[in-house]
Amino acid sequence: MTETRSLHIKLSEVMGALGRVPKNGNGPGYKYAAAADVADAVRDLLAVRHITMMPVKMEPLTPPDATTLSGKQALLTLLVTWRLSDGDSGESIDFQTVGTGADTTDKASSKAMTATQKYAALISLTMATGDDPEAAAEEPRGRVATARPAAE
Repeated sequence: MTETRSLHIKLSEVMGALGRVPKNGNGPGYKYAAAADVADAVRDLLAVRHITMMPVKMEPLTPPDATTLSGKQALLTLLVTWRLSDGDSGESIDFQTVGTGADTTDKASSKAMTATQKYAALISLTMATGDDPEAAAEEPRGRVATARPAAE
């Protein structure tokens, strides 16, 4: 009979296998870690361990008619409760992240949800993006995370 590893043990394995997420996204005058890069870095590491990450509750923190300061875009801030669940042990952990999205059409909610998902993975798995507020130079630190095959 095989022993079932706990969710915490599996998450610590994922944390140990992850590297820094590169800032491949380009904004006006800045670079950022894209949500897709964060998802790519963790997806296989979680899946091979039978861990899922799903939203279980979403709560808007802005009024329904909120707009950006210019008034040109709809604005939505969401508080999302995420659940990491272990398919083997049945254990789960809930935690929350906040994300904001703004858009001129109907994408504010999608953008807010994407932001919460990105930061849920970054925060819960202690992933770095190379930022170091104490560093004198803007050099990324740590090894770069790469998508890994689902073999374990």
